[in-house]
Amino acid sequence: MNKYTIGLLVKNRYGVLGRISSMFSRRGFNIDSLTVGETADKSISRMTITMTGNSHDRDQLVKQLAKLHDRHALNCSYRFQQVSAPPKGTHGFVTA
Repeated sequence: MNKYTIGLLVKNRYGVLGRISSMFSRRGFNIDSLTVGETADKSISRMTITMTGNSHDRDQLVKQLAKLHDRHALNCSYRFQQVSAPPKGTHGFVTA
């Protein structure tokens, strides 16, 4: 299983977030993370969705997202995330 990041620019309208999240749940996919915010143009929002799956799952969702009427742009990428522990005794904070 791989992690994928899907970026969307959508119309800033009531119900768009619900339609997109229900598209994932209807197909049995989980959203690992979801971030939504307005762009400089108040009529457009940017959505960043992270999901785990295989390339076939990703391709199916991208094809479905491309059919949305409220979509302006769509970008999908493979995301490899490497995480390391903070230095011992810093409690997650590093001073410069």
